[in-house]
Amino acid sequence: MEPPKKQRLNFALALPAFLVLLLFGALVGVGWMFGSMVVIAASVYWILNFSLMLGAHRQVVHAQPTTRLPFVRVGFALLVLTVALVLSLILFRFEFPLETVSPPEAIRLGAMLLGFGFGGAVLARYFQSVSSDRIPDAPGLVQVGRVGAWLSVFGSVSLFATYFELPSFEGPVSALLLAVPALLGCELLLTGLITFIPRSQTRDVFGTDLLTTRVLGSSYNPIQSIFTSIEVTFGVDVRSSWALGFLRQVSLPVIVGLGLCTWVLSSFVVVDASQQGVRERFGKADSEKVLEPGLHIGLPWPLDRVHRINTHRVREIPLGYTGAKADADALWTQYHAAEEFNLLLGDGRDLVTINADLQYRIGDVYAWIYGCQNPEEAMETLAYRVLMEATVDRTLDEVLSQDIARFSESIHSQIQQQADSKGLGVEVVAFSLRGLHPPVAVAEDYQAVVAAQLDRTTYIIEAEAYRQSALPMAEAAALGTQRSAEAESVTRLTKALGEAIAFNTLEAQYKTNTQLFRFRRQLETLEKVLVNKPHYVIDARIEQDGGSVWILE
Repeated sequence: MEPPKKQRLNFALALPAFLVLLLFGALVGVGWMFGSMVVIAASVYWILNFSLMLGAHRQVVHAQPTTRLPFVRVGFALLVLTVALVLSLILFRFEFPLETVSPPEAIRLGAMLLGFGFGGAVLARYFQSVSSDRIPDAPGLVQVGRVGAWLSVFGSVSLFATYFELPSFEGPVSALLLAVPALLGCELLLTGLITFIPRSQTRDVFGTDLLTTRVLGSSYNPIQSIFTSIEVTFGVDVRSSWALGFLRQVSLPVIVGLGLCTWVLSSFVVVDASQQGVRERFGKADSEKVLEPGLHIGLPWPLDRVHRINTHRVREIPLGYTGAKADADALWTQYHAAEEFNLLLGDGRDLVTINADLQYRIGDVYAWIYGCQNPEEAMETLAYRVLMEATVDRTLDEVLSQDIARFSESIHSQIQQQADSKGLGVEVVAFSLRGLHPPVAVAEDYQAVVAAQLDRTTYIIEAEAYRQSALPMAEAAALGTQRSAEAESVTRLTKALGEAIAFNTLEAQYKTNTQLFRFRRQLETLEKVLVNKPHYVIDARIEQDGGSVWILE
Protein backbone atom coordinates (compact mmCIF):
# COMPACT_ATOMS: atom_id res chain seq x y z
CA MET A 1 0.00 0.00 0.00
CA GLU A 2 1.44 3.33 -1.01
CA PRO A 3 1.82 6.01 1.71
CA PRO A 4 -0.62 8.91 1.39
CA LYS A 5 0.77 11.91 -0.38
CA LYS A 6 0.96 15.27 1.34
CA GLN A 7 -1.52 17.77 0.07
CA ARG A 8 -0.83 21.38 -0.58
CA LEU A 9 -1.59 24.20 1.84
CA ASN A 10 -5.30 24.34 2.63
CA PHE A 11 -6.20 28.02 2.38
CA ALA A 12 -9.69 27.33 3.72
CA LEU A 13 -8.04 26.86 7.14
CA ALA A 14 -4.64 28.56 6.82
CA LEU A 15 -5.99 32.02 5.95
CA PRO A 16 -8.57 32.14 8.80
CA ALA A 17 -5.89 30.86 11.21
CA PHE A 18 -3.54 33.64 10.16
CA LEU A 19 -6.28 36.26 10.60
CA VAL A 20 -7.18 34.85 14.02
CA LEU A 21 -3.53 35.09 15.10
CA LEU A 22 -3.49 38.74 14.04
CA LEU A 23 -6.64 39.36 16.09
CA PHE A 24 -4.96 37.78 19.13
CA GLY A 25 -1.95 40.11 18.83
CA ALA A 26 -4.22 43.14 18.30
CA LEU A 27 -6.25 42.37 21.43
CA VAL A 28 -3.14 41.92 23.60
CA GLY A 29 -1.59 45.15 22.30
CA VAL A 30 -4.75 47.26 22.63
CA GLY A 31 -5.58 45.84 26.05
CA TRP A 32 -2.09 46.53 27.35
CA MET A 33 -2.12 50.04 25.88
CA PHE A 34 -5.42 51.03 27.52
CA GLY A 35 -4.97 48.93 30.67
CA SER A 36 -8.12 46.82 30.16
CA MET A 37 -8.30 43.42 31.84
CA VAL A 38 -11.31 42.38 29.76
CA VAL A 39 -9.62 43.02 26.41
CA ILE A 40 -6.47 41.13 27.39
CA ALA A 41 -8.48 38.21 28.79
CA ALA A 42 -10.57 38.05 25.58
CA SER A 43 -7.40 37.41 23.58
CA VAL A 44 -7.01 33.89 25.06
CA TYR A 45 -10.03 32.68 23.06
CA TRP A 46 -8.36 33.70 19.80
CA ILE A 47 -5.15 31.82 20.57
CA LEU A 48 -7.39 28.80 21.31
CA ASN A 49 -9.18 29.29 17.98
CA PHE A 50 -5.82 29.62 16.25
CA SER A 51 -4.56 26.37 17.81
CA LEU A 52 -7.70 24.44 16.82
CA MET A 53 -7.61 25.77 13.25
CA LEU A 54 -3.92 24.98 12.90
CA GLY A 55 -4.46 21.48 14.27
CA ALA A 56 -7.37 20.88 11.91
CA HIS A 57 -5.27 22.21 9.01
CA ARG A 58 -2.46 19.78 9.84
CA GLN A 59 -4.86 16.82 9.86
CA VAL A 60 -6.28 17.85 6.52
CA VAL A 61 -2.84 18.30 4.96
CA HIS A 62 -1.06 15.26 6.40
CA ALA A 63 -3.99 12.87 6.92
CA GLN A 64 -1.93 10.82 9.43
CA PRO A 65 -4.19 10.56 12.47
CA THR A 66 -2.33 7.70 14.14
CA THR A 67 1.26 8.94 14.15
CA ARG A 68 1.67 12.46 15.46
CA LEU A 69 -1.89 13.38 16.35
CA PRO A 70 -1.47 12.90 20.16
CA PHE A 71 1.63 15.07 20.20
CA VAL A 72 -0.09 17.78 18.15
CA ARG A 73 -3.11 17.82 20.47
CA VAL A 74 -0.99 17.97 23.61
CA GLY A 75 1.28 20.63 22.12
CA PHE A 76 -1.54 22.96 21.13
CA ALA A 77 -3.34 22.35 24.42
CA LEU A 78 -0.20 23.29 26.37
CA LEU A 79 0.14 26.43 24.22
CA VAL A 80 -3.38 27.55 25.14
CA LEU A 81 -2.94 26.73 28.81
CA THR A 82 0.43 28.50 28.97
CA VAL A 83 -0.98 31.68 27.45
CA ALA A 84 -3.98 31.54 29.79
CA LEU A 85 -1.73 31.00 32.83
CA VAL A 86 0.66 33.83 31.91
CA LEU A 87 -2.15 36.31 31.33
CA SER A 88 -3.86 35.21 34.55
CA LEU A 89 -0.69 35.90 36.53
CA ILE A 90 -0.27 39.28 34.86
CA LEU A 91 -3.87 40.34 35.47
CA PHE A 92 -4.50 39.00 38.97
CA ARG A 93 -1.13 38.26 40.58
CA PHE A 94 0.94 41.27 39.60
CA GLU A 95 -1.74 43.91 40.28
CA PHE A 96 -2.57 44.94 36.74
CA PRO A 97 -3.99 48.52 36.73
CA LEU A 98 -7.78 48.27 36.92
CA GLU A 99 -8.89 51.90 36.86
CA THR A 100 -7.03 53.26 33.85
CA VAL A 101 -9.87 52.89 31.33
CA SER A 102 -11.80 56.15 31.01
CA PRO A 103 -15.47 56.16 29.88
CA PRO A 104 -14.67 57.28 26.30
CA GLU A 105 -12.04 54.55 26.03
CA ALA A 106 -14.47 52.00 27.50
CA ILE A 107 -17.11 52.67 24.83
CA ARG A 108 -14.51 52.32 22.06
CA LEU A 109 -13.08 49.12 23.53
CA GLY A 110 -16.57 47.72 24.03
CA ALA A 111 -17.44 48.45 20.39
CA MET A 112 -14.19 46.78 19.34
CA LEU A 113 -14.99 43.63 21.34
CA LEU A 114 -18.47 43.62 19.88
CA GLY A 115 -16.87 43.69 16.44
CA PHE A 116 -14.64 40.78 17.43
CA GLY A 117 -17.74 38.89 18.53
CA PHE A 118 -19.25 39.55 15.12
CA GLY A 119 -16.02 38.17 13.67
CA GLY A 120 -16.50 34.98 15.69
CA ALA A 121 -20.04 34.69 14.34
CA VAL A 122 -18.72 35.19 10.79
CA LEU A 123 -16.19 32.38 11.35
CA ALA A 124 -18.96 30.12 12.62
CA ARG A 125 -21.09 30.92 9.55
CA TYR A 126 -18.09 30.36 7.28
CA PHE A 127 -17.27 26.91 8.65
CA GLN A 128 -20.97 26.03 8.66
CA SER A 129 -20.98 26.54 4.91
CA VAL A 130 -17.90 24.33 4.45
CA SER A 131 -18.52 20.65 3.74
CA SER A 132 -17.37 18.10 6.33
CA ASP A 133 -15.76 16.12 3.54
CA ARG A 134 -13.49 19.06 2.80
CA ILE A 135 -12.73 19.97 6.43
CA PRO A 136 -13.69 17.19 8.89
CA ASP A 137 -13.33 19.53 11.87
CA ALA A 138 -15.70 22.15 10.44
CA PRO A 139 -18.66 21.31 12.79
CA GLY A 140 -16.43 21.74 15.82
CA LEU A 141 -15.02 25.04 14.51
CA VAL A 142 -18.60 26.27 14.06
CA GLN A 143 -19.25 25.65 17.74
CA VAL A 144 -15.95 27.31 18.72
CA GLY A 145 -16.91 30.41 16.69
CA ARG A 146 -20.26 30.69 18.48
CA VAL A 147 -18.55 30.40 21.88
CA GLY A 148 -16.20 33.21 20.89
CA ALA A 149 -19.13 35.38 19.85
CA TRP A 150 -20.77 34.94 23.27
CA LEU A 151 -17.52 35.62 25.14
CA SER A 152 -16.95 38.83 23.16
CA VAL A 153 -20.51 39.96 23.94
CA PHE A 154 -19.92 39.43 27.67
CA GLY A 155 -16.70 41.45 27.51
CA SER A 156 -18.29 44.30 25.57
CA VAL A 157 -21.23 44.45 28.01
CA SER A 158 -18.74 44.81 30.89
CA LEU A 159 -17.00 47.70 29.13
CA PHE A 160 -20.31 49.37 28.25
CA ALA A 161 -21.24 49.15 31.93
CA THR A 162 -18.05 51.03 32.76
CA TYR A 163 -19.02 53.70 30.23
CA PHE A 164 -22.46 54.11 31.80
CA GLU A 165 -20.94 54.14 35.30
CA LEU A 166 -22.63 50.89 36.28
CA PRO A 167 -21.04 47.96 38.15
CA SER A 168 -18.94 46.40 35.40
CA PHE A 169 -17.65 43.32 37.29
CA GLU A 170 -14.47 43.61 35.28
CA GLY A 171 -12.61 41.09 37.43
CA PRO A 172 -15.24 38.26 37.26
CA VAL A 173 -15.81 38.84 33.53
CA SER A 174 -12.05 38.67 32.90
CA ALA A 175 -11.88 35.46 34.91
CA LEU A 176 -14.72 34.02 32.78
CA LEU A 177 -12.99 35.00 29.55
CA LEU A 178 -9.85 33.24 30.78
CA ALA A 179 -11.60 30.20 32.27
CA VAL A 180 -13.60 29.10 29.22
CA PRO A 181 -10.60 28.83 26.82
CA ALA A 182 -8.57 27.24 29.62
CA LEU A 183 -11.33 24.67 30.14
CA LEU A 184 -11.34 23.89 26.42
CA GLY A 185 -7.54 23.62 26.53
CA CYS A 186 -7.75 21.14 29.41
CA GLU A 187 -10.31 19.06 27.50
CA LEU A 188 -8.08 19.11 24.41
CA LEU A 189 -5.10 18.06 26.58
CA LEU A 190 -7.11 15.19 28.05
CA THR A 191 -8.17 14.10 24.57
CA GLY A 192 -4.55 14.13 23.42
CA LEU A 193 -3.42 12.07 26.41
CA ILE A 194 -6.16 9.50 25.81
CA THR A 195 -4.97 9.21 22.20
CA PHE A 196 -1.67 7.78 23.50
CA ILE A 197 -3.54 4.67 24.69
CA PRO A 198 -2.93 2.00 22.04
CA ARG A 199 -6.47 0.57 22.14
CA SER A 200 -8.14 3.96 21.79
CA GLN A 201 -9.88 4.54 18.51
CA THR A 202 -8.37 7.46 16.63
CA ARG A 203 -10.52 9.47 14.29
CA ASP A 204 -9.27 11.17 11.16
CA VAL A 205 -10.01 14.59 12.67
CA PHE A 206 -7.99 16.79 14.99
CA GLY A 207 -10.77 16.98 17.58
CA THR A 208 -12.35 20.44 17.67
CA ASP A 209 -15.77 18.95 18.54
CA LEU A 210 -15.30 19.13 22.30
CA LEU A 211 -17.92 18.57 24.96
CA THR A 212 -17.68 22.15 26.26
CA THR A 213 -18.15 23.63 22.79
CA ARG A 214 -21.20 21.40 22.27
CA VAL A 215 -22.83 22.66 25.45
CA LEU A 216 -22.03 26.32 24.80
CA GLY A 217 -21.94 26.57 21.04
CA SER A 218 -24.36 24.11 19.44
CA SER A 219 -26.75 27.04 18.99
CA TYR A 220 -26.95 30.75 19.79
CA ASN A 221 -29.96 29.88 21.96
CA PRO A 222 -28.44 28.66 25.27
CA ILE A 223 -31.30 26.28 26.12
CA GLN A 224 -31.45 24.80 22.65
CA SER A 225 -27.66 24.45 22.71
CA ILE A 226 -27.85 22.39 25.90
CA PHE A 227 -30.57 20.15 24.44
CA THR A 228 -28.65 19.66 21.21
CA SER A 229 -25.47 18.74 23.10
CA ILE A 230 -27.42 16.14 25.08
CA GLU A 231 -28.83 14.63 21.90
CA VAL A 232 -25.41 14.51 20.16
CA THR A 233 -23.45 13.28 23.17
CA PHE A 234 -25.82 10.77 24.76
CA GLY A 235 -28.15 10.00 21.83
CA VAL A 236 -31.22 11.05 23.83
CA ASP A 237 -33.97 12.56 21.65
CA VAL A 238 -35.30 15.37 23.84
CA ARG A 239 -37.49 16.60 20.98
CA SER A 240 -39.97 13.81 21.72
CA SER A 241 -40.92 15.51 24.97
CA TRP A 242 -43.68 18.05 24.37
CA ALA A 243 -42.69 20.21 27.34
CA LEU A 244 -39.06 20.35 26.33
CA GLY A 245 -40.02 21.10 22.74
CA PHE A 246 -42.30 23.90 23.86
CA LEU A 247 -39.54 25.26 26.09
CA ARG A 248 -37.18 25.24 23.14
CA GLN A 249 -39.67 27.19 21.05
CA VAL A 250 -40.48 29.86 23.62
CA SER A 251 -36.97 30.30 25.05
CA LEU A 252 -35.85 32.76 22.41
CA PRO A 253 -38.99 34.97 22.63
CA VAL A 254 -38.70 34.96 26.42
CA ILE A 255 -35.07 36.02 26.25
CA VAL A 256 -35.94 38.78 23.77
CA GLY A 257 -38.81 39.93 25.98
CA LEU A 258 -36.58 40.05 29.03
CA GLY A 259 -34.06 42.08 27.04
CA LEU A 260 -36.78 44.56 26.03
CA CYS A 261 -37.95 44.86 29.64
CA THR A 262 -34.40 45.46 30.77
CA TRP A 263 -34.02 48.14 28.10
CA VAL A 264 -37.24 49.87 29.22
CA LEU A 265 -36.13 49.72 32.86
CA SER A 266 -33.03 51.70 31.91
CA SER A 267 -35.27 54.79 31.82
CA PHE A 268 -35.49 54.64 35.64
CA VAL A 269 -32.46 56.17 37.34
CA VAL A 270 -31.76 56.18 41.08
CA VAL A 271 -29.45 58.86 42.47
CA ASP A 272 -28.05 58.01 45.92
CA ALA A 273 -28.16 60.36 48.86
CA SER A 274 -24.48 61.21 48.46
CA GLN A 275 -24.69 61.81 44.71
CA GLN A 276 -25.84 64.31 42.14
CA GLY A 277 -26.47 63.61 38.48
CA VAL A 278 -26.54 65.29 35.09
CA ARG A 279 -28.84 63.97 32.35
CA GLU A 280 -27.79 63.88 28.70
CA ARG A 281 -30.70 63.67 26.28
CA PHE A 282 -29.68 62.94 22.71
CA GLY A 283 -26.13 63.87 23.68
CA LYS A 284 -27.02 67.32 25.05
CA ALA A 285 -26.77 68.14 28.76
CA ASP A 286 -28.69 70.84 30.64
CA SER A 287 -26.52 72.71 33.15
CA GLU A 288 -29.55 74.03 35.04
CA LYS A 289 -31.16 70.63 35.70
CA VAL A 290 -28.98 68.80 38.17
CA LEU A 291 -30.56 65.56 39.41
CA GLU A 292 -30.83 65.51 43.17
CA PRO A 293 -30.98 62.27 45.23
CA GLY A 294 -34.05 60.19 44.45
CA LEU A 295 -35.80 58.32 41.63
CA HIS A 296 -35.86 59.97 38.20
CA ILE A 297 -37.66 58.83 35.07
CA GLY A 298 -36.55 59.66 31.55
CA LEU A 299 -36.00 58.01 28.22
CA PRO A 300 -34.30 54.60 28.01
CA TRP A 301 -30.71 54.17 26.99
CA PRO A 302 -29.14 55.36 24.69
CA LEU A 303 -31.63 58.23 24.32
CA ASP A 304 -30.88 59.37 27.87
CA ARG A 305 -27.66 59.01 29.76
CA VAL A 306 -27.17 60.02 33.40
CA HIS A 307 -23.78 60.80 34.90
CA ARG A 308 -23.85 60.29 38.67
CA ILE A 309 -21.09 61.84 40.75
CA ASN A 310 -20.48 61.41 44.46
CA THR A 311 -20.38 64.97 45.80
CA HIS A 312 -20.05 64.10 49.51
CA ARG A 313 -16.95 61.96 49.28
CA VAL A 314 -13.70 63.77 49.98
CA ARG A 315 -11.20 62.80 47.29
CA GLU A 316 -7.48 62.74 47.97
CA ILE A 317 -4.49 63.25 45.70
CA PRO A 318 -0.98 62.39 46.95
CA LEU A 319 1.55 65.01 45.89
CA GLY A 320 5.24 64.27 45.68
CA TYR A 321 4.97 60.54 46.37
CA THR A 322 3.13 57.32 45.58
CA GLY A 323 2.48 54.41 47.90
CA ALA A 324 2.74 55.99 51.35
CA LYS A 325 4.23 53.85 54.14
CA ALA A 326 2.11 53.78 57.28
CA ASP A 327 5.02 52.96 59.63
CA ALA A 328 7.59 55.33 58.09
CA ASP A 329 9.76 57.40 60.43
CA ALA A 330 9.74 61.17 60.29
CA LEU A 331 13.50 61.31 59.70
CA TRP A 332 14.95 62.90 56.58
CA THR A 333 17.10 59.85 55.92
CA GLN A 334 14.11 57.47 55.70
CA TYR A 335 11.85 57.00 52.68
CA HIS A 336 8.25 57.86 53.58
CA ALA A 337 6.71 56.25 50.49
CA ALA A 338 7.40 53.64 47.85
CA GLU A 339 8.36 56.39 45.39
CA GLU A 340 9.15 60.04 46.12
CA PHE A 341 9.54 62.88 43.62
CA ASN A 342 11.92 65.84 43.83
CA LEU A 343 11.27 69.48 42.88
CA LEU A 344 14.01 71.65 41.41
CA LEU A 345 14.54 74.91 43.29
CA GLY A 346 15.30 78.34 41.92
CA ASP A 347 19.09 78.30 42.06
CA GLY A 348 19.16 75.19 39.86
CA ARG A 349 21.43 73.28 42.25
CA ASP A 350 19.12 72.17 45.07
CA LEU A 351 16.29 69.63 45.15
CA VAL A 352 13.53 69.34 47.72
CA THR A 353 11.16 66.46 48.46
CA ILE A 354 7.58 67.39 49.35
CA ASN A 355 5.09 64.86 50.77
CA ALA A 356 1.63 66.38 50.79
CA ASP A 357 -2.02 65.36 50.46
CA LEU A 358 -4.66 67.40 48.68
CA GLN A 359 -8.24 66.78 49.81
CA TYR A 360 -11.14 68.14 47.80
CA ARG A 361 -14.78 67.48 47.03
CA ILE A 362 -16.92 68.17 43.99
CA GLY A 363 -19.09 71.27 44.34
CA ASP A 364 -20.42 71.77 40.81
CA VAL A 365 -21.28 68.49 39.09
CA TYR A 366 -21.81 70.03 35.65
CA ALA A 367 -18.46 71.84 35.74
CA TRP A 368 -16.71 68.68 36.95
CA ILE A 369 -18.07 66.57 34.07
CA TYR A 370 -17.89 69.06 31.21
CA GLY A 371 -15.34 71.64 32.35
CA CYS A 372 -12.39 69.37 31.64
CA GLN A 373 -11.89 66.02 29.94
CA ASN A 374 -9.80 64.59 32.81
CA PRO A 375 -10.61 66.70 35.90
CA GLU A 376 -8.68 64.50 38.35
CA GLU A 377 -5.49 64.76 36.28
CA ALA A 378 -6.12 68.51 35.91
CA MET A 379 -6.35 68.89 39.71
CA GLU A 380 -3.09 67.02 40.17
CA THR A 381 -1.39 69.12 37.49
CA LEU A 382 -2.65 72.37 39.07
CA ALA A 383 -1.39 71.30 42.50
CA TYR A 384 2.10 70.52 41.17
CA ARG A 385 2.21 73.80 39.28
CA VAL A 386 1.31 75.77 42.41
CA LEU A 387 4.01 73.91 44.36
CA MET A 388 6.58 74.71 41.68
CA GLU A 389 5.61 78.38 41.66
CA ALA A 390 5.90 78.50 45.47
CA THR A 391 9.41 77.02 45.54
CA VAL A 392 10.97 77.89 42.19
CA ASP A 393 12.57 81.18 43.29
CA ARG A 394 13.87 80.01 46.68
CA THR A 395 16.88 78.16 47.96
CA LEU A 396 16.72 74.99 49.98
CA ASP A 397 17.47 76.81 53.23
CA GLU A 398 14.66 79.30 52.58
CA VAL A 399 12.19 76.53 51.82
CA LEU A 400 13.07 74.49 54.91
CA SER A 401 13.12 77.48 57.27
CA GLN A 402 9.74 78.94 56.33
CA ASP A 403 6.55 78.74 58.40
CA ILE A 404 4.93 75.42 57.44
CA ALA A 405 1.42 76.44 58.54
CA ARG A 406 1.50 79.67 56.57
CA PHE A 407 3.02 77.86 53.58
CA SER A 408 0.20 75.25 53.62
CA GLU A 409 -2.48 77.94 53.83
CA SER A 410 -0.93 79.78 50.90
CA ILE A 411 -0.81 76.62 48.75
CA HIS A 412 -4.42 75.83 49.73
CA SER A 413 -5.73 79.20 48.62
CA GLN A 414 -3.69 79.24 45.39
CA ILE A 415 -4.92 75.78 44.34
CA GLN A 416 -8.51 76.88 44.98
CA GLN A 417 -7.98 80.00 42.86
CA GLN A 418 -6.43 77.97 40.03
CA ALA A 419 -9.28 75.42 40.12
CA ASP A 420 -11.89 78.20 40.04
CA SER A 421 -10.16 79.92 37.12
CA LYS A 422 -10.19 76.62 35.16
CA GLY A 423 -13.84 75.98 36.00
CA LEU A 424 -13.33 72.53 37.54
CA GLY A 425 -16.15 72.95 40.03
CA VAL A 426 -14.27 71.64 43.08
CA GLU A 427 -13.90 72.79 46.67
CA VAL A 428 -10.45 72.32 48.16
CA VAL A 429 -10.98 70.97 51.66
CA ALA A 430 -7.39 70.87 52.91
CA PHE A 431 -3.77 70.82 51.87
CA SER A 432 -1.84 68.68 54.36
CA LEU A 433 1.95 68.97 54.22
CA ARG A 434 3.28 65.71 55.64
CA GLY A 435 6.96 66.27 54.93
CA LEU A 436 9.35 68.87 53.54
CA HIS A 437 12.96 67.72 53.43
CA PRO A 438 15.97 67.25 51.16
CA PRO A 439 16.11 64.14 48.99
CA VAL A 440 16.84 61.02 51.01
CA ALA A 441 19.96 60.29 48.94
CA VAL A 442 21.64 63.52 50.16
CA ALA A 443 19.83 63.95 53.49
CA GLU A 444 22.80 62.80 55.61
CA ASP A 445 25.17 65.15 53.78
CA TYR A 446 22.73 67.99 54.17
CA GLN A 447 22.40 67.25 57.88
CA ALA A 448 26.19 67.41 58.14
CA VAL A 449 26.15 70.80 56.43
CA VAL A 450 23.37 72.04 58.74
CA ALA A 451 25.32 70.79 61.77
CA ALA A 452 28.43 72.65 60.58
CA GLN A 453 26.38 75.82 60.10
CA LEU A 454 24.97 75.44 63.61
CA ASP A 455 28.47 74.95 65.00
CA ARG A 456 29.64 78.05 63.16
CA THR A 457 26.74 80.05 64.58
CA THR A 458 27.46 78.68 68.07
CA TYR A 459 31.13 79.66 67.85
CA ILE A 460 30.20 83.16 66.69
CA ILE A 461 27.75 83.58 69.57
CA GLU A 462 30.31 82.31 72.11
CA ALA A 463 32.99 84.64 70.73
CA GLU A 464 30.59 87.57 70.87
CA ALA A 465 29.66 86.70 74.46
CA TYR A 466 33.36 86.50 75.43
CA ARG A 467 33.98 89.83 73.74
CA GLN A 468 31.06 91.42 75.56
CA SER A 469 32.33 90.11 78.92
CA ALA A 470 36.09 90.67 78.39
CA LEU A 471 35.91 94.17 76.93
CA PRO A 472 34.42 95.88 80.05
CA MET A 473 36.98 94.10 82.25
CA ALA A 474 39.83 95.30 80.06
CA GLU A 475 38.44 98.82 80.02
CA ALA A 476 38.12 98.78 83.86
CA ALA A 477 41.70 97.48 84.25
CA ALA A 478 43.01 100.19 81.91
CA LEU A 479 41.09 102.88 83.76
CA GLY A 480 42.42 101.59 87.14
CA THR A 481 45.99 101.62 85.82
CA GLN A 482 45.51 105.15 84.53
CA ARG A 483 44.11 106.35 87.88
CA SER A 484 46.99 104.63 89.76
CA ALA A 485 49.53 106.35 87.52
CA GLU A 486 47.89 109.71 88.08
CA ALA A 487 47.89 109.16 91.87
CA GLU A 488 51.53 108.09 91.84
CA SER A 489 52.39 111.16 89.77
CA VAL A 490 50.74 113.45 92.30
CA THR A 491 52.46 111.66 95.19
CA ARG A 492 55.89 111.89 93.60
CA LEU A 493 55.42 115.55 92.68
CA THR A 494 54.32 116.35 96.21
CA LYS A 495 57.26 114.44 97.69
CA ALA A 496 59.72 116.13 95.35
CA LEU A 497 58.26 119.50 96.21
CA GLY A 498 58.61 118.76 99.92
CA GLU A 499 62.19 117.60 99.43
CA ALA A 500 62.96 120.76 97.50
CA ILE A 501 61.49 122.93 100.27
CA ALA A 502 63.47 120.99 102.92
CA PHE A 503 66.64 121.35 100.88
CA ASN A 504 66.12 125.07 100.55
CA THR A 505 65.54 125.31 104.30
CA LEU A 506 68.74 123.37 105.04
CA GLU A 507 70.63 125.53 102.63
CA ALA A 508 69.43 128.62 104.44
CA GLN A 509 70.43 127.13 107.79
CA TYR A 510 73.82 126.13 106.43
CA LYS A 511 74.47 129.59 105.22
CA THR A 512 73.44 131.12 108.54
CA ASN A 513 75.87 129.08 110.80
CA THR A 514 77.99 126.55 109.00
CA GLN A 515 79.79 125.13 112.10
CA LEU A 516 76.63 124.67 114.02
CA PHE A 517 74.90 123.04 111.05
CA ARG A 518 77.72 120.56 110.59
CA PHE A 519 77.77 119.72 114.32
CA ARG A 520 74.06 119.20 114.33
CA ARG A 521 74.29 116.94 111.28
CA GLN A 522 76.96 114.88 112.95
CA LEU A 523 74.80 114.46 116.01
CA GLU A 524 71.86 113.47 113.87
CA THR A 525 74.01 110.99 112.02
CA LEU A 526 75.29 109.48 115.24
CA GLU A 527 71.75 109.32 116.51
CA LYS A 528 70.68 107.37 113.49
CA VAL A 529 73.68 105.06 113.58
CA LEU A 530 73.55 104.33 117.24
CA VAL A 531 69.88 103.56 117.34
CA ASN A 532 69.25 100.10 118.89
CA LYS A 533 72.95 99.49 119.43
CA PRO A 534 74.70 99.17 122.80
CA HIS A 535 77.18 101.94 123.54
CA TYR A 536 79.45 102.68 126.44
CA VAL A 537 80.73 106.02 127.77
CA ILE A 538 84.31 106.05 128.97
CA ASP A 539 85.70 109.10 130.54
CA ALA A 540 89.29 110.04 131.45
CA ARG A 541 89.17 108.45 134.85
CA ILE A 542 89.85 104.96 133.40
CA GLU A 543 93.31 106.07 132.37
CA GLN A 544 93.88 107.71 135.76
CA ASP A 545 93.17 104.42 137.40
CA GLY A 546 95.77 102.69 135.21
CA GLY A 547 93.53 101.27 132.55
CA SER A 548 93.98 101.40 128.85
CA VAL A 549 91.57 101.41 125.89
CA TRP A 550 92.18 99.17 122.85
CA ILE A 551 90.33 99.87 119.63
CA LEU A 552 90.35 96.95 117.24
CA GLU A 553 89.46 97.42 113.62
